[in-house]
Amino acid sequence: MEKGKGKIRKLGLIISEEIKRTDAEDANDKSIKGHRFMATPATFSLKDYDTPIKDQGDCGSCVAFGSCATFEVTKKFFDQNKTELIDLSEADLFDGIGTCSAGSTLEKADSKLQNTGVCTEACWPYNGSKQACAATKSFKILAANRISSDAAAKAAIAAGHAVQFAMDVNTDYFDVDSDKVYSPEYGDYAGGHCQSIIGYDDSMGAWLVKNSWGPTWGFKGYAWVAYGVCGIFRDYVGYSYDVTSTPPVGTTGVNITTTGTQKANIVDGTGATLGQTDEVVPLAAGSYNVTLKKAGYQDYPLQFTVTDKQVTMLTVTMVPLAPLGDIALPSDGVLMVMSIMGTKTGALIIQEKGYPELDVPLKTLPNYKSRSLGNFAAGDLTFKLTDTKGMHHNIIAKSSGENLWLVWMRLGTSGAYNYAFQFKFIPDTEGIDNLMTSETMLNFLGIPGEGK
Repeated sequence: MEKGKGKIRKLGLIISEEIKRTDAEDANDKSIKGHRFMATPATFSLKDYDTPIKDQGDCGSCVAFGSCATFEVTKKFFDQNKTELIDLSEADLFDGIGTCSAGSTLEKADSKLQNTGVCTEACWPYNGSKQACAATKSFKILAANRISSDAAAKAAIAAGHAVQFAMDVNTDYFDVDSDKVYSPEYGDYAGGHCQSIIGYDDSMGAWLVKNSWGPTWGFKGYAWVAYGVCGIFRDYVGYSYDVTSTPPVGTTGVNITTTGTQKANIVDGTGATLGQTDEVVPLAAGSYNVTLKKAGYQDYPLQFTVTDKQVTMLTVTMVPLAPLGDIALPSDGVLMVMSIMGTKTGALIIQEKGYPELDVPLKTLPNYKSRSLGNFAAGDLTFKLTDTKGMHHNIIAKSSGENLWLVWMRLGTSGAYNYAFQFKFIPDTEGIDNLMTSETMLNFLGIPGEGK
């Protein structure tokens, strides 16, 4: 086949701001020698837990295919069942998060997998009609974990997690037809593409990629793609999934999934802990009145009945405790704020106590970017979060070391968004003018090296 004359394939990844690797992630990745964590094997493959290659056809739905493939492989590994039949509906996942002409983002797919879930392919075939059973969303992920380096991706894969990832595609990628390691050689930029990584090999210097262009592309639908090319974990991040394992047939018990809040204790009326959420808890058949307890969250009373030789599956959303959060600054200086995860807020409101007219809105903060809130005299500040639905939530800030606060929230009552901010008080001893190049600030941003 003449170079560049292969079949034109559909892509469909929208490059969002959230998917771009940050300066801090760049710095952290460069500090990892060999791009592999200690004790991570030099090669690993999840091919034995793979599911059949599919074809997205003439639709920019690669995000749905790459995401479902990542979920399926990870699920089979954690079920430790190589012959398990898991076939998720790409049509269901793609519905409402994208269009064939425009595509979708990784974040929209991951949010739907976590909050809504998807049905099976039988209930909603990709090129078929939606069945009544599609209303039953049987498969959800517990969380999507941001992967921003080769080392993190290898560690995730070696632990049984396939990785959903983004890459830039040149037209020569359409022509891949062998098991040789791919690195761009010719062609024009075609767009962004989502696929799943199910293995890696350091001796080859490549990722084992599962594509969604049918079994005639690459070597039977797969390709070895060289490390460091096409923006993979250099320009863009990927995601691995946390999943629940399917209990063995005949198990009697309960599996309570706490949306956005893993591992709450299941406590009975006597105060005894029966087990934890997000895992199968063996229980005798019968009726139970329990309370789900987790530090920082409201107690969640729950009633359920366990049937003999069946696992009762429940999903609940726990609400965080969110009392007024006042932070007392120890001395004059600058308060810095940085978002730890993708921020899905309209504004973070900083209000000086007693002066509501001095609210300082911070419009959607990009990941890991710091923003000075200005100089404040010693005293109290109140933090209030406004989400995208216009609802206000106070933030509790707890001390975690000298002048450092970390806030994690799950707001199930307002769309179940994740929030994570880090606050750092910088005393006015280093000079505000030199703040951004100070050693304190460089350390805060995760940038190695001595500051000025």
